[in-house]
Amino acid sequence: MIYLFLWWFLLILVSFAALPVTMRFLRFLPDRGYAFAKPLALLLWVYPFWLLAVFGFIHNTMGALAVLLVLVVVLSWGLLRGKGKDSVLAWLRENWKYALVVEIVFGVAFLAFAYFRAFNPEISATEKPMEFMFLNSILQSDTFPPRDAWLAGYAISYYYLGYVIVAALAKLGNIPSGYAFNLGLIMTFAMAAVGAFGLVFNAVTYAQQNDSPRAAKRSPFAFGVLAVFLLLVIGNLQAVFEVAYNAEIGPRDFYASLNLHGLEEIQPSGTGIPEDNWWWWRASRVLNDINPTDGGHLEVIDEFPAFSFLLGDLHPHVLALPFGVLALAVALNLLLTPHVPITGLQSLQSVLLTPRVLLVALIVGALGMLNTWDIVTYGFVIAAAFAIAQNRVAQNLSRWMLATALGFLLAIYVGGYILFLPFYLGFASQAQGILPQLTKTPLHQYLIMFGLFVFVMASLVVFLFLRQNDKRRVLVSALEFAVPLIAVPIVIALGGMLALVLLPNVGEQIISLLQLDAQNPIASAASVYFGALRAQPWVFVLLVVLIAGIAALGRLELEETGNSNARTMIVFALLLALIGFTLTFGTEFLFIRDTFGYRMNTVFKLYYQAWVLLAMASAFAAYYIWSNSRALGRGVWGAAFLVLLALSLIYPALAFPSKANFFNAQETPPTLDGWAWVARAYPDDYAAIEWVRANVPRSAVILEAAGSQYSFDNRVSVATGIPTVLGWGGHELQWRGNYDQAGPRENDIQQIYRSRNLDETRQLLAKYHVDYVIVGGSERNKYQLNAALADKFGKIGEMVFEQGQTRIYRVGQANVSLRVP
Repeated sequence: MIYLFLWWFLLILVSFAALPVTMRFLRFLPDRGYAFAKPLALLLWVYPFWLLAVFGFIHNTMGALAVLLVLVVVLSWGLLRGKGKDSVLAWLRENWKYALVVEIVFGVAFLAFAYFRAFNPEISATEKPMEFMFLNSILQSDTFPPRDAWLAGYAISYYYLGYVIVAALAKLGNIPSGYAFNLGLIMTFAMAAVGAFGLVFNAVTYAQQNDSPRAAKRSPFAFGVLAVFLLLVIGNLQAVFEVAYNAEIGPRDFYASLNLHGLEEIQPSGTGIPEDNWWWWRASRVLNDINPTDGGHLEVIDEFPAFSFLLGDLHPHVLALPFGVLALAVALNLLLTPHVPITGLQSLQSVLLTPRVLLVALIVGALGMLNTWDIVTYGFVIAAAFAIAQNRVAQNLSRWMLATALGFLLAIYVGGYILFLPFYLGFASQAQGILPQLTKTPLHQYLIMFGLFVFVMASLVVFLFLRQNDKRRVLVSALEFAVPLIAVPIVIALGGMLALVLLPNVGEQIISLLQLDAQNPIASAASVYFGALRAQPWVFVLLVVLIAGIAALGRLELEETGNSNARTMIVFALLLALIGFTLTFGTEFLFIRDTFGYRMNTVFKLYYQAWVLLAMASAFAAYYIWSNSRALGRGVWGAAFLVLLALSLIYPALAFPSKANFFNAQETPPTLDGWAWVARAYPDDYAAIEWVRANVPRSAVILEAAGSQYSFDNRVSVATGIPTVLGWGGHELQWRGNYDQAGPRENDIQQIYRSRNLDETRQLLAKYHVDYVIVGGSERNKYQLNAALADKFGKIGEMVFEQGQTRIYRVGQANVSLRVP
């Protein structure tokens, strides 16, 4: 428990250290950015630490972190604390109640999620071993980029900034990594919660500044809390069907027709409560594509935050979540910033060449290193908010207004790239281009995923439309936006046909991938492509109507004279919804090709971003509809909203207790040590790992079994961060986009363990600079080691550890300097 409160204290310390910077940077928000102090402070502290360690000016030590934190305090409070009524301390004295509420929201989220994690803290299954390996690799690396503990001699080729942040707090507090893993997840949940609260609190407060003081006191807090629930707590509507099926409501054929990841194959409990193992997993697999060439099943990932935190993987898309919300706060701050019309080059430079733009570039660039998929979406939201603010000042699309918007877009992306250039230079991607998406999402699966958000945003569109005096103008404007949307599948089809004709190599790949008729590929491709759209057209229709309506209303709100506060916030909410729905629209027609070969990862990443954007937009939309509706309409709409909200809460109400073994402390003693389970399940391996931690230098290379995907095989490198020759080979393929480095190692490792030729074994050990060989249960089982094969390493080196079936042999000098490309 002491580590939990120590971590909390360190977060408060870091956020307070950079508070003047936060409140100067986000000063146009009603709360001056106080709710976003923690993630921004972590970036301001960890970024220089990472950069200086990359260039070798400092080492990855507690002392370096402490010195940099002191420097942040000195620079922040020494230069930016302000004076008089504008000072940070004066604001805190005047707004201490709000600051207390923010800390309470953070504390409740922090402690509540810590309680949940304490009953299922295990770093086991799914990708947790991989994430624990990243964390320990960073803790063990003397400088950056950190070593890849699953590919000895190479640096991590993945977006790893989130792990650096977690490792920095762990190192500063001298907190064991088994605890740090769970504390990092708990911190991420709490920062995302307070960020969602703060974003909607600021939006509602700003919209209400001209309303009655009584209303202004209640609504920002209430709808800020609603934002937390919409972002982090609710699930999609899959749980509704889980309960109905297990209550035996309706025939199995009905559930089979929904194609909900095999729900109909489970024996129903008869009580309405799902009882099959990991039933809650199906909510992340609502979309089920059918392979157009053979009719087979294609698994698609459609995670949402509540599932992510339930699962407990410390994955980059989860670690990036509070920083994505921070980016939305930056966008809102830019929208509220007073701007002056740009009339020349000098005034353009005064807007773009500022510390404020540099800090925006830092946040955008950090998103790329946190979770590379996020840099495009959240960077675009920020740039769009800036462009909208410039348009409101200029009141027309002038040449200088467009130049300013374009210049800002380039500044934050180019600046972000330069600030994180060492990362991008060493980063390899599995992306292999963009391909057309053939299968389409059935409407019922889309609504199961986003039904609550579709209801709220469709309600806002109708509500705003009915309040327009010139409804014909709205419809004409919507039609103008709908036409290019309708043209999207046609344009993509034409592009594919041109590729078939003009690019023979690409055409051959398309023909092979889609199994087209080689004699008439164009007609065959058109039949497959438009046949899928004709079979499932309704998501396309729904999104065309929604996106066109949102865009039209947003444009008309911008064109209205008199930029009221409420109208500005409506524009912001519409912007978030527009981008959110557009992301899901895009996955219907295009996907980024990777090692999986279909849209699984594209849907995964873009749907996650869409959930964030739609949750924040829906929280404000709910406020606006509720506060501006008449009594009868408010009651009817509110009842419908509450029903959908209640249905969305079924998932967390059933899934979280199930995952935590119903919080049974007798069967599951609570702890936040994610590695403690190994001592019970694998005592020999646990003892070996503790020996390695205590005796093996960080510069060493170990050898253990090449791990099967999602397995426990690489337990030593995972728990210590000391590199092994090869870990999960399939994941190395995903991270690097090729198997050139990892491929040969699989056979070599097998040969090391299986060969009876001592000279060959010595040569292969020397090839990878191996210092210690692990011979445990994983190695004995995977390579079928008999006594002679296990004992041979004693002839090559010295046995330095033995317990049960697990041995460790020292075969090298452990003084190797790793080659980091």
